[in-house]
This record gives sequence, C-alpha cells and structure tokens, in this order.
Amino acid sequence: MLIYLLVGAFFSFSFSSPSPSSSSERIELESFFRLLFKKSEFGYTLFGQKPMSFYSYFIKLPPDSLIFANFSEPKLEKNFRTYSKYKDLLSSENYLIMDQTSISNKFSTSGMVRDIFVINRNAFRETVNKYLPLFEERLGEGICADDMLKDIEAGKNILFDVLKEDELLWGILLGYGAHNAEIYARREAIVEGRVLFATHGYSNLEEELEAIDHILAGFTHEYFIDQIPLPLFLCDTDHTETKSLKTEYQKVQKHITEVYNSSNFLDEVLERLHSG
Repeated sequence: MLIYLLVGAFFSFSFSSPSPSSSSERIELESFFRLLFKKSEFGYTLFGQKPMSFYSYFIKLPPDSLIFANFSEPKLEKNFRTYSKYKDLLSSENYLIMDQTSISNKFSTSGMVRDIFVINRNAFRETVNKYLPLFEERLGEGICADDMLKDIEAGKNILFDVLKEDELLWGILLGYGAHNAEIYARREAIVEGRVLFATHGYSNLEEELEAIDHILAGFTHEYFIDQIPLPLFLCDTDHTETKSLKTEYQKVQKHITEVYNSSNFLDEVLERLHSG
C-alpha cells in the first residue's frame, strides 16, 4: 500500500499541474491503457489470473506495407512515448509492464514489431510451477519461474530468448489452457514440417492435421460484439478445461468492462497495478 501511495502521489503531482502538457499526458496515458483493454487481453491479466498478455503493432512497415498498413498504430505510438516516461513506476511487485521489439525466426517481420506485455507475476509463477516438468523438458533442467521473470525484466526477449519460440509453453503462459496449447503447438509443428511421423491412431500427418483442424475453433464468436472481448485463441471447445476457462474469463470480463466504463478508469488501473 505504501508503494501505491508513493506512486499515486507522483502521478498526482505530475498530472495535476495546470500546464497543458501535464493534462495531455494523463489523457495520453489513459488512452494507452484503454487501447490495451480493448485490443489485447490486458484486463484479464491485471484483474484476473491470466499469467500474461501482449499487444503487437508495427513500428516499421515492411516493403509490402499495403498488406500490413492496418497494423500500424500512429496514435498508440504517440501515447507510447508518454507511457515510456513513467513505465518504471508502472511495474510493481505484482505486475510487470514492459515493451520489446518482437524477434522471431519464423516471421519476415521480425524486428519491425513492438510487443507491449503485462505479466501477472504471481499467476506466472503458479503456472510455471504447475507445469514445471514440462517447462524443464522443453527449456532445460533447473528452470524456474523467478529466473524466467528476472530474464524478462532484464530485457531478454520473452518469446525468442526465454521461451525458445515454444508454442506450447507460450500458449500455456497466455492462459489458453495446456490442452489447447498442446493441440495448437502440434498443428504448428506439422504445418512447419518439424515432425516426421503422425501421432498413434493416425495413418499419416495429413490425416492428423485434418483432425486437429476439425477440433480447433474460436474461443469466442462475439469478439467484435463485446465492448471488452473475451480472449481470442483457437481451442477444443468441448474440453472441460476450455469450459472452465470460459466460465472464469466471463466473470473477469464483466468486472473489467465496469472498470473500462468507469470515470476513474486510469486511477483504477494504477491502483490495481500497485495493490497489495
């Protein structure tokens, strides 16, 4: 609570000044967070138990920019500069907010995209510990959640350096469920030609891929209807894990929609960041 009071006092001092720049900075910071609520799953990590969420946008358009032009965010980039001035104060013992350039061996747009992350530190630790044997199997023995968080906070790229571009671990930490992450990761491995043999029960990889595509469906069909959409990912809608996630995320959705519509939206976000 003391941390929040100190940070709150800083923001109050910074933004209550009668100078136009202070007022505009507060507006820009609120706009920054509102976009993250609307276009990413930020709220589900901040007000729920989703371990991690991110939002990506182009900071440099590739040569075929007509295809990617809609993914440019000039307004967000302006607000990002305001966020950057205060980002060290936004992270806390409970939450980590950071930005990174997206690095990947899989995409030609590597280095042209900025990722903005929010991590619920406690949910991140709980998730890694829950699936620790799996994380050790894929990242190496001795891996632990706190070391991963330290690496991320030190500036190591989350997906490329820390998670080794592992789709399964990525999906688990994004709160999509281990079962769904496993199916999706298997699909990606087949499509990218990283596996030679089909899973037992399938005569070939083509048959397995067809079966996976038949299983996977969108988690929500109301993404463009809800003011604050449910998380968007492919899943096995009939699986008990997915049904449990739907119930959990719908509860959080109701709360974060109320926060989004509050006249004190920015203050509620800042208070949550430094609560506890």
